[in-house]
Amino acid sequence: DANFYHVADVEALPDVFQRELGELEQIIARKLVIEISFPDGIEPIEILGRPDAIQGRKGHISFGTLSAEQAREIFVTCRLNPSKAPKDAFALASAKLTYQDTTEAGTARDETIEAKATVKSVEDRDLANKAQVNEITAQAEIYRNADATRRAVALADEGKGAEAKAAIDSQIIRLQTAAASAPAPVAKQLAEEIEVLDRSKDELNEQGLSKEGRKALQWNVFQRSNSKPESGR
Repeated sequence: DANFYHVADVEALPDVFQRELGELEQIIARKLVIEISFPDGIEPIEILGRPDAIQGRKGHISFGTLSAEQAREIFVTCRLNPSKAPKDAFALASAKLTYQDTTEAGTARDETIEAKATVKSVEDRDLANKAQVNEITAQAEIYRNADATRRAVALADEGKGAEAKAAIDSQIIRLQTAAASAPAPVAKQLAEEIEVLDRSKDELNEQGLSKEGRKALQWNVFQRSNSKPESGR
């Protein structure tokens, strides 16, 4: 659960160390475990950025620590056959978080929080589309980008430079589309993701990625795989 930084300028290292040490002094929770359960009729697809986190009908994620200045966010995708959707509000998934509360010095109190995600089905497609939250759908694309980036790096490592470049181009288009309707703060995050992809693509050739290009892409993948939003780095 350590933080990973791609630092292009060595003069920035003191600031990085100061930030990390400051976070360690303000740890508010340890041994965080999130368990996500899906009821019958709901097909779990994936936890974005964590392709292996779902086994059967449950998702399982753990974090070593959480500091006062950190944040974690998780985006889960699932599928429901529209013909089987109940008319009333129903649960898509339930989540249970267990952790040790360390806000009081010298203590570690076990805590549990449970919650459900519920939705209501409608027959009006336009109404359903309007109900989507642009901020959430745009943020989800950032985490989908981690999986797509992981695949592009794998292609580059296999010497398939042209395929890797095509994969990156496709991902840039997806991010640009998401940014068009995203709120300004999320659009800024998407622009930063696009910038990393653009720079890395320029450093991609038939032999694969340059060291700098590979590090930049891996840094983004690592952040998303650890459910770290921009503000939680």
